[in-house]
Amino acid sequence: MSRFYQASDAMGVEKEQTKAEIHPVVLMLARELEQPSQVTPEQASRARSLLESFYQLEEDEISPSLLLEALEEDPANLECHLELIDLCGLEDDLQLPVLTHLLQLAERKLPLKGGFHHPSAYWEDPFTRAYLRVAHRLAEEYHFQGQYQPAAALWSTLRPLDCQHMLPVGDWLLLTWLLLGDTAQADLLIADDSQGLSACAKGWGKLLSHLIQGRESELEIQWMEARQANPTMEACLIGIQEVPPSHPMTWEPHTPEEAHALADAMLPAWQAHPEALRWLESRVARE
Repeated sequence: MSRFYQASDAMGVEKEQTKAEIHPVVLMLARELEQPSQVTPEQASRARSLLESFYQLEEDEISPSLLLEALEEDPANLECHLELIDLCGLEDDLQLPVLTHLLQLAERKLPLKGGFHHPSAYWEDPFTRAYLRVAHRLAEEYHFQGQYQPAAALWSTLRPLDCQHMLPVGDWLLLTWLLLGDTAQADLLIADDSQGLSACAKGWGKLLSHLIQGRESELEIQWMEARQANPTMEACLIGIQEVPPSHPMTWEPHTPEEAHALADAMLPAWQAHPEALRWLESRVARE
C-alpha cells in the first residue's frame, strides 16, 4: 500500500485537527498545491508511460506498484491518483477533500477560462482528460453526499467540454435537475439531441419530468417509451429488482447493466418525488 494512501499510526497530531487535515493523501496534495514539485518533461512522460502500462495489466495482475512508481516521477499526475483511490480505497469522509485538492491541482495546471484546447480535443489530451475525470468524480461525490447544487453547477461546467460524451455528464446533470425539481433545466437538456443523453436517462427522466409537472395526457405514451428504453430500470425503481453493489464499467444500451450503472443517479431523483413513484407503482400494478 502507498505511503500516500495509508494513514500512519505514528503521526503526531493535535486533537483539534480533523482526519481530513492529517491524512497523508490530503497532506501530500496540500503540499503539492503550496509548493509544486519540479517535474521535468521526461519525468512526466515516464509517469504517463507507467500509467499506460497499468492500464494494460490483466485483472489478476493489478497492483498499485506501477501507479506508485508513476507518482514518484510526477506527484501531480491526477489520473494516477484517481486509479489509486479506486484500487486502494479511501474513506467516505476523505473523498471530498481529496477530490477537491485534485481539482484545484487540475485547475492550476489547466486554466480553462481563456481556453487551452478546443473542447473536441479534451478527451485525447491526457492533461485535459484528467481534469474532466477528476471534476466528474468530484461532482458525483457532491451528489452522493447530498450537495446537489454544487454537483449540478460542476456538471454544467463540464457539459460543453465533454462534447464527445465520454463521461455520463449529461445523464447525471439531467437527473440532478429533476431531483431538485428544476424541470425547466431538465427539459432543455432532454430537448437538445446534442447532449449525448443515454436513452435510459432520457426516457425515464422525461417521464419523471411529466409527472412532476402533471402532464397527465402524455404519461401513458412516455411510460411506454421509457420501458422501451430500458425495462430493467422500472424494476429497480419500484423495488422489484435490487441494484447490485457494483456494475461493469462498460455496458450496452437497453441492458440491465445500463440500468444498474445509472441507478445511483436515477433512484434519488425519483425518490425525491414520492407522488411520481406512487403513480409508477400503481400503473404497473394495473397491468
